[in-house]
Parts: sequence; C-alpha cells; structure tokens
Amino acid sequence: MQTQYYIQKLGNNPITTFPKTVTLGITTTTNSTLISDLGKGRKIVDATKSYVYGNVIGTGSSVSTVGLTTGGSNYVTDSSVDTYNITGNGSGLVLNITASSVGIITGTPVIVNPGNGYSVGDIVGIVTATVGTGSSVRGRDARITISSILGLDTLYLGNVQGGSFTTGSLLNYYNNSGTLVSLASTTIRTIVNGSNENSGNYMRVNHFDHGMYANNNIVRISNVESSTAPVPLVSALTSSSASISVAAGDTSNFGIFEGISVSENNLGYVKIGNEIIKYNGVGSQTLTGITRGIDSTIQIDHDQSSLVYKYELNGVSLRRINKTHNISDFDIGMDGYYVEIDRSANGTNMPQLQFASEGTFGGSKVTATENILYSSIVPTYDLITPGSKTSVSANIRSVTGTSVDGSETSFSDNGFEPIQLNSLNTLKSIRVICSKENETEYLSGLARNKSFTTGITLSTTDPNLSPIIFLDTAFTEFISSRLNSPISDYSSDNRSNLILDDPHAAVYVSKAVKLVQPATSLKVILSAYRHESADFRVLYSLSRPDSSEIDQSFELFPGYDNLKYTTSAGYSVLDSSKNSGRPDNFVSSSLDNQFKEYEFTADNLSLFNGYVIKIVMSGTNQAYPPRIKELRTIAIRW
Repeated sequence: MQTQYYIQKLGNNPITTFPKTVTLGITTTTNSTLISDLGKGRKIVDATKSYVYGNVIGTGSSVSTVGLTTGGSNYVTDSSVDTYNITGNGSGLVLNITASSVGIITGTPVIVNPGNGYSVGDIVGIVTATVGTGSSVRGRDARITISSILGLDTLYLGNVQGGSFTTGSLLNYYNNSGTLVSLASTTIRTIVNGSNENSGNYMRVNHFDHGMYANNNIVRISNVESSTAPVPLVSALTSSSASISVAAGDTSNFGIFEGISVSENNLGYVKIGNEIIKYNGVGSQTLTGITRGIDSTIQIDHDQSSLVYKYELNGVSLRRINKTHNISDFDIGMDGYYVEIDRSANGTNMPQLQFASEGTFGGSKVTATENILYSSIVPTYDLITPGSKTSVSANIRSVTGTSVDGSETSFSDNGFEPIQLNSLNTLKSIRVICSKENETEYLSGLARNKSFTTGITLSTTDPNLSPIIFLDTAFTEFISSRLNSPISDYSSDNRSNLILDDPHAAVYVSKAVKLVQPATSLKVILSAYRHESADFRVLYSLSRPDSSEIDQSFELFPGYDNLKYTTSAGYSVLDSSKNSGRPDNFVSSSLDNQFKEYEFTADNLSLFNGYVIKIVMSGTNQAYPPRIKELRTIAIRW
C-alpha cells in the first residue's frame, strides 16, 4: 500500500516578516542638539546612495561611568574581565572588579575599555570564563548598569531599504520639517549588516510539528494573503477588458510595487478571486497593460464589486512567497522555520528588495507542505485467516528522518523490514513520510518516489482457502515523541528556570506540595530510562513561611558535578552558580527498556513549607525519549 501526502493548513497569520537591520558606527559627536535630532524614528540616508535608508531604533556610545546594581556571588577579584549584554546592544566594555572574601563584587567596577554602542540604563553581566584562571573561573548573577555615556557614536537602524550603506559616506538625515540635512563633519565609520532573519529577506513560518528538521528540506507555501486592504471593482472584468477599473483614489496603493514605481520595466501584480493579473501602468481609475492568468491561475470573469488585492506582502511580491522554498539552515524549531525570499526572482530588483517592517501576516488560509516523523507505527488491518493453513505477514519500506536538534541524515532508503500487523511496532530510528516536494526531489530511486510502503503477503497451503483483507478499513497510525535539545549549558542558560516560555518540548511539572512543618532539605527519587542520546534535569520551586504562594521561578538541583559529600555534613554545594540539575551521583545511560534509579538532593535551604518539582527532558534522537516512573519526593528539616 502506498501513502498519500497531505498539506497542512496553518494557524491564523503564521508568517512573520523581518526587516533589515544595520548598526552604523559614526564619528563621535557630543553636540546635544545633534544627539537629540538623531533620536528614535529619525530617517537616515546614505549620502552616496539616496535610495538606501533606515530609521533609528536606538543609539549608543562609549561608556563613561557604570554602577554596581547586584554584586552576585562566587566571584574573585580580577582585572580586564569581559562583559555581556543583559539588555542593550553595546559591545567591548571591559572592567576591573573587586570581590569580597565571600565572592560578592563590591564597589564600582573600573572601566578598562569603554566599548561602543551602549545606552544609559543598559545592563551588563560578567563573562564568567574571564574571571580567575583554571579551576578558579567562577561567578554568577552580577548586574552592572551603564550610568552615563560619552556623546553618540552608534546608530541602530531598522526597516532598512535599498541595500548597504557606504563606509566613509557622509551622514544625512531628514529633520522634522522633512528637509534633508547633510552633516559635513560626521561620517559613517563602520557598518554591521544584520544577518539571518535580520538580513531583510527572511520570514518565519509558524508551522506546528512540521517534521522538516533537516536543512535540505523543501516546503511549498500557498495561499498567503496580501497585507494591503483590497479595493472593489467599479465595473466587471471580462475576457475583453483591457484594464482593471477601480474607484477614483483607490489606485494610490498600486502605483508602487516592491518599492519601485510600476512601469513596463517594473511590473505590478494583483489578485482577484483566485486569478493573478499583471499590470504595467496606473491611471486615475484604472490599472492598465494587464495580462491575465499569471502563474497558471485560471482566467475567469469577475463581477462588479469583486475585491482587488495588491499581490504583495509587506513590500515583497507574493509571487516570491507563494511558491516552493528551501528551508533555511538556521534556527529550525519543532514548530517553525525560516525561509529566505529570492530577491532575484520574478522581476527587477533595484534597489535591493527588503521587507518593509516586522509583523505577522498571511491570513487564515495559509497552507504548507510537511513531513510526518515517526518512530513507532500501528498498522491496522481487518483480516480473516480461515483455518490453520492460511497466514498473513507484512513488512514496510521507509526512509530516514532527522530529529529536532538531531544530526541524522534524511531521505535515505531503509529498505524493507518485517512488522507485526495490528500491534505497536517500535522502530530503532526516526523515520519520515515526506511531502510530495521532498519525495520528488530526493526519492527518485524508489518506486513512485514514495517514502512509505507497506507490503502484505497472503499465504496458504490449501488451494480452496485464502486470507482476506478488507482494504476499505485499513489505516496506519504513526507515532513520534515531541523531544528537542534547546539548552547546552544549564548552569549559564536559565530558560529552564522559567514558569512560562521554557524552550523544552517535553516538560513535567508536579502539583504544589504543601508541608505541615517547614523543611530545609529536599530530595527527589525516581526511576528512569535514559538513552545515551537523551538527558533530563530536575528543578524545584519553593514557597516560604512568610510568602503566600510558590516562588515564580525554579532552581536546578546542584548535580553530582557540583556537590561534595561528607558523612558529617551530608551534601554541600561547591558553587551555586554552577547548579546543573543532574543527580547526586553519576548514572550511566540505560540499555533497552532498562530503568535506573536517580536521586537529587538540595540541602541547607532556607525554611520552606511547600514545593513544586519540574523535570525537563531533552534529546537529539526522537526515537529514544526519556521515560520516568516511580517519582517520589522527601522534604525534611535537619
């Protein structure tokens, strides 16, 4: 039996567009009037290429003074430590820090390198790897606030259009009166163009469980709707019509297409019903020079008052969007992916084409092709095998898939393997049923390019008896686990500590446990199957006697790599900044269906009278998700 591919209807407005961003380093100015003039929203223009422009979304400069907001813990006194941004976009700030005997930063850090691009109020942290040496590298949770800056040396631009700015070009901008101002003494020193989604021609597709996790997947997107409000026809459009008639004043949005005036050299497109129509001129009430049935759409008559949509999304022709794309090779998520818009396809492209702004679009009818990942199947067939002389056997032919965050190769032929009908069959690797586009592209060596085939053999030793299969009720259930691996270092990445927006696809959170007597120690004991490709971490959240509810964040258990055990004092934490959520002792990965016991301990806690346990599961092979049973918790007071 051969499978049929299908196309998924996406959620409402599943397309997010991203404009181009640019960071301009400019000649430092301390002129307060100019600094005010170059504030947020100001339009900046390249003096040598007037079609290249962007709007200021932020400014910055080198740091003049800083203030210590939070001293953190477990630091050592050191010089020339690097910083990272908690808020803001500056770079290059280097500090000397002084730590107390208990590891808290004291006093005001001394600026060694003031960096560039910082704003007053930005908050930075200390890069732990630059504090101390060897085993002394440590520290967490310091917060340093930028108190003042020296003038202005950086412009952060969004909604950039036209291409790239020019190094050494004069800085031009439009003032409040709309007059172009040229600054003879201020030039563009450095240019950093946005990358990936900030390049101006990427869009994010929100697509639940799409199954296309290898970067060589192909996806066909259809039915994305215009972001421009439609206008009605004022007269019917028939096969003999030479132009499209709309009401006076309603042609204003149609004169510009993809940022350029419509002409014979830069065509515009509209959609009426399901028909796409090309035009090359705009009159006071008409779109002229029309060509019907573009992109193989069907030419039909359209009644008066039919809606005319500009076939464009946020400044980009929908002919570049409603088509087949290669999935981009960055940030492929379990429920979404990026695609790059081809700037050179379907017409002219001068100046460089960009999305006009960030926003969510598409409407309610967007569809996209997808794959189906699976690691288990239940082939269900209504069978009759009369007598002991008849039998039925089955096998499947499948192709390889790629797990979320996995490294498996997709689209390789697995060949045939035996399966049991009407039973759960657990496979040893992730498999994929491909979309038609992927089957056509990659599976030319398989019969009919199909990515899944079920073969059933009917056997008998009696010429008067035969097994019977009722194909009208046959179906196969494909099963996979939602498992990803979003965090590589739990001690430095605190996203798993969040109540909401945890990036793990597999999360367990217990009900709140209330204690009659307060406790100071918490232990979690559980049994788990964990394949070598998988992992899980355990966290806790406490409520205190002086609070009315559970804290709104979780804390990782210390982990065997951050614990020291003595018979007199029990477990003690070596460095609270390096809690990992691992068990108290190392536990090797499991064999097939082997469950091992894990213990997690947090001692010497402040008094608490309630707690919640959280378990986050991860892995790079969706065929082997962690499985947990026999979860027990103990809270005591030493």
